[in-house]
Amino acid sequence: MYEKVFRDLMGENPKYPYKELNKEDKQILDKVVLNYAVKYYALAQQYSSPKKYAEELVKLAKKDGNVAGVFTLAYAKNSPEGQQIRPGELNEKLANDIRNRFQEEYAGLAAQLQNHEFVKKFLSPSDLRGVLKKLEDHGVFIHLTEKDEIIKQRNERSGSRITSSSTKVYNERGGKLSVYILFNDIERLKGSMEKPASIEYLYQKMIESGLAEQLFRFQLLAFFLAAKIDRRILDISMEAGAAFFQESPSGTDTTKLFQRLQLLDDNKLEQEIDNQIKDIVENRDYYAMLFFAGLFKL
Repeated sequence: MYEKVFRDLMGENPKYPYKELNKEDKQILDKVVLNYAVKYYALAQQYSSPKKYAEELVKLAKKDGNVAGVFTLAYAKNSPEGQQIRPGELNEKLANDIRNRFQEEYAGLAAQLQNHEFVKKFLSPSDLRGVLKKLEDHGVFIHLTEKDEIIKQRNERSGSRITSSSTKVYNERGGKLSVYILFNDIERLKGSMEKPASIEYLYQKMIESGLAEQLFRFQLLAFFLAAKIDRRILDISMEAGAAFFQESPSGTDTTKLFQRLQLLDDNKLEQEIDNQIKDIVENRDYYAMLFFAGLFKL
């Protein structure tokens, strides 16, 4: 469990030496750091300030497709190696999870699901395809639509030989074949992150480069500025974080935090983050949250 890794790594002297990481592990982790450096400077070029980026975050949070995308990433992070993701099953899982985690906001959807059992989806099929296409473009998924290709990838990733049962492909409702698998670099990164030393390696690389403080300051300030505008930002982050770590719905009431944010003007909020940024960059938890998105294509 990553949570145990975080606790063990919180001491000053890392318990896990880098020798635990092989050349391939370091290559993929270095790629994460490089990608984040490029992305940070791209963000800084695209948005003149964290406040401008915050305005974009508020717009993104209002779209169910983006909420579904965040939860799909959490599922991908926790999926067994080589698992094939079927859109229909994914849509049902999204409906169940988001209904449970955002009961008040999606009360209408919950009632719909309870009264009409055949409607077990969070997004329309076309909207879900759009979410998956975006993740495919970002280098997270590979989309497979041919039977032979699906069987080949399944057997290669599971390490199994072809048998009579392995030539069968599940086809949802008899429609067009469609499954998604994780891009090879994402699978490699997941394997590397199972080694406790990987978090410490990311931490050291980002600290040494000076990237950690710049990146965290920009993202955190944008996040809290967005949360000041829309409390839903806080709710989504709490529940998405719980899903990321395979925890039960947090049920955290964000009312007090939202009210506290209202008492801070933008300058005061920026000052508070500046006062705490040194401690923030020392917290290894943030590096685990960053690693998965580190391989996204720009």
